Amino acid sequence: VQNLDKAGILNKTKVCENGKKVRKNWVPTWTVLHGGVLTFHKDPKPSPGAVNKTNQIVPEFTVDLKGATIGWATKDKSSKKHVLEVRLFVNTENNVKWANEWLILS
Repeated sequence: VQNLDKAGILNKTKVCENGKKVRKNWVPTWTVLHGGVLTFHKDPKPSPGAVNKTNQIVPEFTVDLKGATIGWATKDKSSKKHVLEVRLFVNTENNVKWANEWLILS
């Protein structure tokens, strides 16, 4: 990847989806920051006959950080240290609401 800003394994969990709280499930994931976009990659289960695992790492989803808020998570969100909170919102006619929210443990 050209002009890569940062890449590495981070633990992430989704805490809010479509405005509704969801149960935390921390998962280690290969994460790439490139041009203001975070891409979380899924590490698929090995398939029989798979020789080169690096070719099997595929993007799970991306998060455009434009318009997002990022800050240290409060203790009511997570008791772990070094946790960032990433919040995205959707703007529907006359109604701005938080749509998705993740916690990322560095």
